[in-house]
Amino acid sequence: MELTDEKSWYLLAKDSENKIVGISHFRFDLDFDDPVLYCYEIQLEEQVRGKGLGKFMIQILELMAFRAKMNKIMVTVFKDNTEAVKFFTNLKYVTDETSPRYYDPMHPDNYDYEILSKSLLRKGS
Repeated sequence: MELTDEKSWYLLAKDSENKIVGISHFRFDLDFDDPVLYCYEIQLEEQVRGKGLGKFMIQILELMAFRAKMNKIMVTVFKDNTEAVKFFTNLKYVTDETSPRYYDPMHPDNYDYEILSKSLLRKGS
């Protein structure tokens, strides 16, 4: 199970009372031989949504991936989760070449998700 895999990492956000209000589950991994940080999920408590915490947490993941010399950061989003799609699109994530729309272009409707990514390659790399 991915949650308990020894390669799993977690980023937690706590409020002033030390209560967890945000969590991200991620792994440093290889995707078709590309070193990537794969964000499996990010969840925020209702009361902290829309206040910039999610963006801040993703920026922390991006910084960690950049510092670890990962080529990109990747996420999977359900197509019908329009808030998540908009959230990542606003953060400059694009449909990844490994997403079903590209690797199975004749049957994109067979999939309820898209894989989005953001390149972290330095100029000249």
